[in-house]
Amino acid sequence: MRYRGRIRFGGYRLLLTLVVSAVLALVGSLPSAYVLLVPGETRGVGPMITVQDEPGRETGFLMATVATRPASRAMALLSLVHPRLEARRLHDLVGEGRTLEEYYELNRLLMEESQALAILAAWRHLGRPVELTGEGALVLRVSAQAPAATVLRTRDVVVGVDAHPVRLAEDLAGYLAGIEPGQEVTLTVRREDQELALAVPTTAGRGRAELGLETLTVGITALGPRRITVDAGEVAGPSAGLAFALEIIDRLLPGTDLSQGGLVAVTGVLDRDGRVLAVGGVQQKTVAAEKAGARYFLVPAENAREASRAARAMHIVAVNTVQEAVLRLQALGDRSSAREWAESGFRQGKRRCLISRVNSNCLTRLSISSLSSTS
Repeated sequence: MRYRGRIRFGGYRLLLTLVVSAVLALVGSLPSAYVLLVPGETRGVGPMITVQDEPGRETGFLMATVATRPASRAMALLSLVHPRLEARRLHDLVGEGRTLEEYYELNRLLMEESQALAILAAWRHLGRPVELTGEGALVLRVSAQAPAATVLRTRDVVVGVDAHPVRLAEDLAGYLAGIEPGQEVTLTVRREDQELALAVPTTAGRGRAELGLETLTVGITALGPRRITVDAGEVAGPSAGLAFALEIIDRLLPGTDLSQGGLVAVTGVLDRDGRVLAVGGVQQKTVAAEKAGARYFLVPAENAREASRAARAMHIVAVNTVQEAVLRLQALGDRSSAREWAESGFRQGKRRCLISRVNSNCLTRLSISSLSSTS
């Protein structure tokens, strides 16, 4: 009898284990509040860019992307220990108070801005005249505590302030910087098919007049000596700015191929002064670029350490500006310099010299040694 009792207890324990496992599997497969970042496509930006009086090319520099997909609870947990998985809270990815549709719209506008800034940076690098212009400051968000919250709406476009034109978002910020906090301003606002004149009091913020707005230039374009257009299709976000700028420069410089025949992948956000700013998802972009066959991956200096950890045999090249990126690519174009680069620390596992802004002395020494044979 005691023997049969043990069998019966063992059966209950097995049944309990199966039930618990099934429940855990069910819970693990349920949707969570997270999204998974995974390596996306890698595309040549050459076909995306049209330069007036220039034939174009099939590949050019490579642009690595990140794809997102809903993460189950199990995948969200797995990302904590898996080196190539990253889960982000949807709330953190989209931003507080922003809907998913607004997030997509913001990234579409940031892609538009990155294209204009790439053209701006390219012409400036080549020493040619270029002008940045736009169609006004699009209101993305209004602080609930600001007086403007009772007057302005999201998707309003500010095209003037006190009879001064507003073509770029910084035009509005620049005007406000020159007046006293609390002073009322009259905004010329385009709302759908109407143009309105709205009186809005400013507030004191960080020692200057503010309206409590988050804005972005809409219809931003860069006008240079020749017409240049960029069409990235459905790809959104600002991180292809450096790739676009380098592709344009390469096309405008006679007799060059800085992309090494499509072996160079690039990521980096550009600012108005040609500085290269950090991007998100660099780990996934590194994996995507290497899988596509890239031999070199230019990344913002702030992202270089993370990219270096994700790369296997691909060389990670950290850059801070468009000018620096061009210099490094020119050095790669010379075979002896490329060999010196590889021997001087660009090999996988020996890139400590480039993976931090802090180690500037090492970076300078490496730059001099790798560029000396091309000067």
